[in-house]
Amino acid sequence: MSLDVIVALFIPLAAVAQQPADSTPQDTSRTSRAAATNDDAEPYRTGAHFSDLLVVRGERVGLRVSPAVGPLGLTGRLRFRGPQTMFDDRLPLVILDGIRLDAASGWLGGTLRLEEINPEDIESIEVLSPAQGVRYGPGAANGVLIVQTRRGHRGSPQWGGYVEVGTRTPSERSPTLVSGFDADNPDSLLRNGGCTLLAVAAGRCAQDSIVALASPLSQQLRSALQRQYGLSVTGGWDRVSYYVAGKLDGDGSPFSLSQGEIDRLQSGGQAVSRSIRFPEHVGRASLSANIQVQPVRAVTIGVRGMHVSRDIRAPAFLNDLPTGAALYDLQTGYIAPGDAFQVQTVSEANRWLGNVDVAWAPTRALTLTGTIGHDGARFTSARQGGPGVLTESAVINSNTLGLGADYVWGFSGLRLMSHAGFDRSSINRDSLECSSFSSPNCTSGAYRVFNERYWQRFWSIVLEQRAVIHDALELVGTVRRDQFRFWNKKPVPAALHASWWHKSLRLHADYGTAGRRPFLFAKPERTRELSTGFDVTGLSGRISAGATAYDMRSSIFAWVQTSQSSGFLVIPVPGTIGNRGIELNATAQLIERPNMTLKVDASAWGNRNRFLSASTPVRVVVPGGVQQASWVGYPVGGFWAYRPPAYADANGNGIIEPNEISGPTDVMWVGTPYPTQGATLAPELGLRAIRMGASLDYQAGHVVFNRNHWYSCLDGRCPWAVDPATPLAEQADVVYGRPTPRDFEDGDFLALRTLWVSVEVPPRVTSALHVKSASITLAGRNLHTWTGYSGISPEPYAAETQFGDPEAFTEPLMPALQQWSLRLRVSY
Repeated sequence: MSLDVIVALFIPLAAVAQQPADSTPQDTSRTSRAAATNDDAEPYRTGAHFSDLLVVRGERVGLRVSPAVGPLGLTGRLRFRGPQTMFDDRLPLVILDGIRLDAASGWLGGTLRLEEINPEDIESIEVLSPAQGVRYGPGAANGVLIVQTRRGHRGSPQWGGYVEVGTRTPSERSPTLVSGFDADNPDSLLRNGGCTLLAVAAGRCAQDSIVALASPLSQQLRSALQRQYGLSVTGGWDRVSYYVAGKLDGDGSPFSLSQGEIDRLQSGGQAVSRSIRFPEHVGRASLSANIQVQPVRAVTIGVRGMHVSRDIRAPAFLNDLPTGAALYDLQTGYIAPGDAFQVQTVSEANRWLGNVDVAWAPTRALTLTGTIGHDGARFTSARQGGPGVLTESAVINSNTLGLGADYVWGFSGLRLMSHAGFDRSSINRDSLECSSFSSPNCTSGAYRVFNERYWQRFWSIVLEQRAVIHDALELVGTVRRDQFRFWNKKPVPAALHASWWHKSLRLHADYGTAGRRPFLFAKPERTRELSTGFDVTGLSGRISAGATAYDMRSSIFAWVQTSQSSGFLVIPVPGTIGNRGIELNATAQLIERPNMTLKVDASAWGNRNRFLSASTPVRVVVPGGVQQASWVGYPVGGFWAYRPPAYADANGNGIIEPNEISGPTDVMWVGTPYPTQGATLAPELGLRAIRMGASLDYQAGHVVFNRNHWYSCLDGRCPWAVDPATPLAEQADVVYGRPTPRDFEDGDFLALRTLWVSVEVPPRVTSALHVKSASITLAGRNLHTWTGYSGISPEPYAAETQFGDPEAFTEPLMPALQQWSLRLRVSY
C-alpha cells in the first residue's frame, strides 16, 4: 500500500534565479540555486500540484523529474542524479521552514508528502547536493530540498483569490492485440480467436482471418473535470505580519463504465451505483497560516501552521503494485471492467504541521536561534466491494528541535561567519493492517493482523565556519556528529566548499560525505561527492551559463541470496555505487523591450552509473523487477534478457515450432532503466499584457521492458504469435517464452511538458470591477511525447519502494494524463 499523493519536486517554481557572479559573498555558496519569487512562478501554478511546479528545470541542479502517471495523476518521480542505494529510501531530504520532513515513516519507509502543500504557499525552493547538504543530517545523501513558505507583508490587508476549472484526459496505449479465426473449426476456442501459428502448425486449425482486438479498458475512459478554489490574505502592522491561505480542489473520475458493461451487470440482477459507474474521486482541502512577530527590535518570532485533509476513492487495481499481469488481464478483458470497478479502495488522510522559531540578536555580530516543530499524519484505508475485508491505518508523528548560534566577525579583508547548532529529531509510527474473509470488523477469521510501533531518534551537533577573503574567495567547512538511539556508531559527516569570483566569472568546488539513517548494519550508508564547476554572466546580466562536473561514490548494502547446506540464506553485502557526470545550464534574455520580452532557459546533463564493487561478487537480483539485476561493473538495477534461441524451419512450413529452437539459457546485458542523458528547453515570450511559454524535456540512454507486449505474446495474442508474415526470428522468441532483447526497447523521448498563455486584464477593466489586478491563464500539461517506443510510456517508471526494497521498473496503467486548465485570478 502506498500513499496516493506522492512526489516529484525540484528547483524553482518557474525559473532558477541564477546568482550573478559578482554578487555579495554570503550568497555565493547556495543562493545560486535558490528558487525564483512566487510571482515569477505564477503561470506554472495553473492546474498544478506541487510536483508539477518542479517538472520544468530540475536537470540543471541534478534532479531527474518525471511527471505524475496513471489515472489518478498523483504519482510523480524524483531522483537526485543516478541511483545511489539498493536498500534505503531514495527520496530527498526536505527541510520545510526549518522542520525536517523525513521521508522515512518507520521500518516500512515512506513517501515524500510534499504534494499536500499548496503551491500557492511556496515562496522558494533550494536544492543542495549531498556535499552541500551535510549540515542537514541523515538523508542528505539523496540531496536536500529547502522549502520556504510565504511570509506576510506589513500594511493593509491584501486579498487574493482564484478559481480554476480544467480537464484531465486519459489515453490508453495497450499492446496491439490480434486473434486468428477458423470459422469452421469445431473447437470453440479456435473458432473464436485462438487459431495461433502454433495451432496451425499442429494441424488444429486453418486461419480464415486475423482480426485486431479492441481493448475493453479504452471503452471505459473519459475526460474528467477538475476544480480548484483558493483564497489568501496578507497584511500586518509595525511589528506583526501575517499570511493566511486556504484551498479546496477535487478531481473527477477519468473512468466511466460503458453502457455495455452496465447492461451486463444489470442483466445479472446487480444494481449499478454511481460510485461504480464513476469509480474514482479525489478531494483535498488545506489551510495554512504564517505569522511573524517582532516584540522588540532584537527578537523575531515566527509561528506557522498547516492542516491538510484528503479523501480518495479509486478502483483497487490502481493501488496494487503493477508488477504482475493484472494490467494485461484488464486490458484484454480477462477481467471485466464492470467487475474490476466494483472493488474499490477508499482512503482518508489528515495532516497537521506547525513550528515556532525564535531569533534573538543581542548584538550586531551574534544571533541566537531556536526552532521547534511537529509534523503529524493520520492515514486510513479500506477495501470495499470485494470478498472479505481489508483495512489499514497509520499514524506518523515527527518532532524537530533545533538550536543555533551564528557569530559574524573578522577584520580588514577577512570576514568570518561561525555557526554552532544542536538538532534533535524523532519519528514515531503506529500502523495496523487487518484482513479477513469472514468478519466485517476483523474480530474473527483474520488471517493477518499486523501492528507496528516504531520510533527513531537522534541528536546532532553541527559546526560550520565560513570565511570570505577580500570579497573574492569564500571557504566553508562543515562538520556534523550524529548520535542515534540504539546504535553505538556516531557518524561524523563533513564537507568543504570553495568559490572564487571575479567580475562575471565564478568558480566553485564542493567535497563532502553525507549519510543516511542506520538500519541493521554496523554503520549507515553514505555518499561521498566531489564536484566542481563555474558560472558566468555577460551582456549586463542578460546571458548566464554554468557547468558542474561531479563524481559520487556511495557505500551501500545489498541483499544477496547465498546457498548454504541448510538452504538459501539472504544476507547483507557491502558494496560501492558510483555516479559520474556533468550538468550544463544557460539563461538568455534575448529580447528586453518595454512591450516585448523573450527569455530562454536551457539545461543538459549526462550521468554514468556503475555498481563498482561488492565484498561478495554475486548478482544482486531485484525482487519484483522482471529481468532486473545488479552486477559489478554494470549499472545498478539493469535489464538482463535471455539470449535469443537458435532456430531452423526444419519442415519448411514457415512456422517455428517448439522442436525447432535451441540455444543457451543464460542472460545478456540489454540496458539500464535509468536515463543517462537529457536536456530541457523553456522559452517564455511577453507581448504587452500577454505572456506565453512552454517547456520541453528530452531524456535518453535508457531502455524500457515492454512487459505487456511480452504478456500478449505468451497469451498468443500479439502479431508475432498469430501473423504468418512474422519473421522467423520473432516467431522463435515467442516459442521460447522468455524475455529476449526484442522485448526491451530504447526509451528515448522528447516530451512537451507544458504550454501556457497568461493575459493581464486591462487596468480600466479592473478599475471598473473595483479590484487591484486580475489575470486569466490557460495552461496545458503532458501534451505530447515523441518517441520510438511502442509500449505504454517511454518514461522510467517504478512504484515508490518500501524501506529495504530495491527499485523495480515496470509499466504504468497509462501515460501521464493530458491536462488543460483555465484560471481566473483576482487581487484586491
